Amino acid sequence: MLCQVLVARAHTRLVCPEPRSLVTGAKQGPCDAADDPLQAAFQLSPGYNTIHWEESISHPGAPARFALSRDGDDSGGSFESCLLLDHVPHDDNADVLASTAASQRPNPKYHQYKITLWIPDVQCMRCHLQLVTYMTD
Repeated sequence: MLCQVLVARAHTRLVCPEPRSLVTGAKQGPCDAADDPLQAAFQLSPGYNTIHWEESISHPGAPARFALSRDGDDSGGSFESCLLLDHVPHDDNADVLASTAASQRPNPKYHQYKITLWIPDVQCMRCHLQLVTYMTD
């Protein structure tokens, strides 16, 4: 399964798999950037996969969620059919400092998160993995 990755709606971005954009402040959903079929897709295998993301500005209480869409479908509803994990707790004790060097990866001032997700065995040539964190403060 090949996977294109998205992030939106808070001050987070994926590190691995690679995101479409390095922006951490995207607030337009369901994606942070338009799909570019020329961008190389990341190979995710069915089963357990460790996902790494980072937060540039802390938002206490802001849960994360991961979802998968099928074959390049960026419409908001497409992510509702394959919700991988919802209500991932936020580390409210994170001492996150904003950095002017937003293009550095991984930025040591950004708070790092990792989680292992179960990726279902679905037939998909260009699925999209979505990370959404909501600013609740």
